[in-house]
Amino acid sequence: MKKRRFLGIGIALLLIIVVLLVLIGRTFVKHSSPQNVDSSEYNQPMDSGYVSVAGDADSLTSDSYTEDTELNEHEVMKAVLLGNAPFCYINGSEIDTITIFDVPSLFDPNDEYMKIWEYVVVDLDADGQDEVVLFVAGAAGDTGGKLILLREGEEVYGYKVDNRKLVDLKTDGTFYYSEGLGGTEDGIAVITNLSGSNMELDRITYAKGKNGEFDTFTVDREPATEEEYLDRVSQQDQKTNAKWYEFSEENISSSFRK
Repeated sequence: MKKRRFLGIGIALLLIIVVLLVLIGRTFVKHSSPQNVDSSEYNQPMDSGYVSVAGDADSLTSDSYTEDTELNEHEVMKAVLLGNAPFCYINGSEIDTITIFDVPSLFDPNDEYMKIWEYVVVDLDADGQDEVVLFVAGAAGDTGGKLILLREGEEVYGYKVDNRKLVDLKTDGTFYYSEGLGGTEDGIAVITNLSGSNMELDRITYAKGKNGEFDTFTVDREPATEEEYLDRVSQQDQKTNAKWYEFSEENISSSFRK
């Protein structure tokens, strides 16, 4: 009888211990699990074809951006690049409101392979504020151009330039350019007076001629010899290149953090 009594007590104690362990385990899981997060605080994933198909405005998400939202300078540009906000495209004397999805069609609306391949963040006009340059090209890579995006307040403005400009862009904003069929002028330039209503190409050092044969040279906006011109070109080559990134949601998100 004593053995059975002790056995019953032992079983009861074992059950109590099991129940206590279960209760402790549930409490631990409850307090160690992630709490509910409001997903509206984050940008929704973009359409994977956003860089190759123009004008897919219906697929844009606007939850992360409204006109009443106060955003810092990087968040404004990030919203445009992610397709969550429009920007003002300077089309001659007109201003068109478009989105990042429309950019490929600016260069060739008939090329279905035209897309944004890369982008770079650099202070083009040395005003202390970064601009973004998009590299746009078709399947063959020999058409397209570049789009400069600059921010003024909570507005972003875009200027289109051809592929013969902003070549070998450096971190100080200088770059190579070429003008004229057959190469009538090659040189080094910077962008100046960049704003929502103006953009100018400031030619610093250049050579002029016909059919790639140059006979007139300018260095630092002053007449120079060919040797002086070539020396300045060599100095330009030694400058640090601006870093280009693949145009992807992941890169954009990491490049424009608060």
